[in-house]
Amino acid sequence: MDYDILRYFNDHPFTLSEEVIGILCIGKFSRSQISAFEEYQKPLVFIDSDTLSLGHTCIITDFYTAVKQVVDHFVSQGLDRIGILTGLEEITDQEEIIQDKRLEHFKNYSLSKGIYNDKLVFQGSFTAQSGYDLMKEAIHKLEDQLPPAFFAASDSLAIGALRALQEAGISLPDRVSLISFNDTSLTKQVYPPLSSITVYTEEMGRAGMDILNKEVLHGRKIPSLTMLGTRLTLRESTRNE
Repeated sequence: MDYDILRYFNDHPFTLSEEVIGILCIGKFSRSQISAFEEYQKPLVFIDSDTLSLGHTCIITDFYTAVKQVVDHFVSQGLDRIGILTGLEEITDQEEIIQDKRLEHFKNYSLSKGIYNDKLVFQGSFTAQSGYDLMKEAIHKLEDQLPPAFFAASDSLAIGALRALQEAGISLPDRVSLISFNDTSLTKQVYPPLSSITVYTEEMGRAGMDILNKEVLHGRKIPSLTMLGTRLTLRESTRNE
């Protein structure tokens, strides 16, 4: 589209250049941060945040269907005791804590199938260290009742969990199947390679830029929400019969 791109990071103070004609806001933002963006009076499009209720156009991932794919796959393999590793996310200005929508959808969908167990929910932060600590906690607490399937709400969590399982001599996928979320390049660099929910982040960027371009050129004022689907990519960390 022949635009130049200026990059700003919301954990560092910045002043928006006068050249800027539109803003793509990538990630999670507090209401005060969103208010600060509004003061620039430029077209705004948010990527990876549901800001429709605040009057702003946004591009998000379909978390519900993604979680449903995970649960349905495990159940199809005869695995109906499913643990989940998830995290809380703090906004960079530390004003808000974001609850994980994947956990909300996992709980609601598992309840609808009659297989939810809150003792199999482990919550920390979205880091590999947290994934390691949470899985160690699960192994210690549950012992021989450790569930045969785990959903990790990020690749980082899954990689930490994988290390904890391997240290405990728990084999994948013979004893535990593990599915992660995001499907970054990390999933293919560990052993066994991780099954993961593939999120189309580049397409989110393209969709956001297409919409922002239309708002810049045509002044469209009606906020919209665009939801992109995902795909369950199966690899060797899960039972796939």
